Amino acid sequence: MLLRRHCFLEGKSKYQNPDINVVLNRTLISQATNRRISRLRLSEYVARLVPPARKQEIMATHLIDEAALAAMEKDGYEGFLQPREKRILAALTAYLKA
Repeated sequence: MLLRRHCFLEGKSKYQNPDINVVLNRTLISQATNRRISRLRLSEYVARLVPPARKQEIMATHLIDEAALAAMEKDGYEGFLQPREKRILAALTAYLKA
């Protein structure tokens, strides 16, 4: 079962509603993964749970590029949003042209 989850969580960062409730800050993860990361900040769970050798590959499946990943690893919400927006828009454009 997949859950919709915030990448940057309210209460785990300085951002609150409505800042954090944007589609760019959402992804799908399994219920098991959600349980494992529920008490961690984004930078913590990326460091603990994502194998370094597969980090870019795994993040790409969530439409997260290198710039967005670098921001995630520093808990940098603003730095995450712009590259994530560009990646999502590129994926949507490619899909609509297909």
